[in-house]
Amino acid sequence: MTTEEITALLTRHISILNNLDKTARTPAIAEVYADDLIFIDPHQETTGSEHFDAFLQGLHQKFPGAVFQLAQPMDIHHQIARINWNFGPPANPTAVTGQDTVVLADGKIQALYVFLNQAG
Repeated sequence: MTTEEITALLTRHISILNNLDKTARTPAIAEVYADDLIFIDPHQETTGSEHFDAFLQGLHQKFPGAVFQLAQPMDIHHQIARINWNFGPPANPTAVTGQDTVVLADGKIQALYVFLNQAG
């Protein structure tokens, strides 16, 4: 994949993170993430895009109104990317900050490793 193609895929990734409509989000996940997606964050380790979809559903239920935003430009090389992000409601958009490390294969996100920054 070219850098431009990876950037477009990662832009869709951010859009999916913010998509509250499960009916629309689930097919988008199938297009962007591998079926056997490896998803690891400080609280869980799962395999399978359906588990990631369930995680997003729970995240939006727990934090209504919160959205992900890029904190700085994406860093991409080869088939790996680093995304620094902010997550929070409009009144506190940096309530949580962190970084995704993304591994790509066959035009999709194969692995997603999430790191949360320590609060101030």
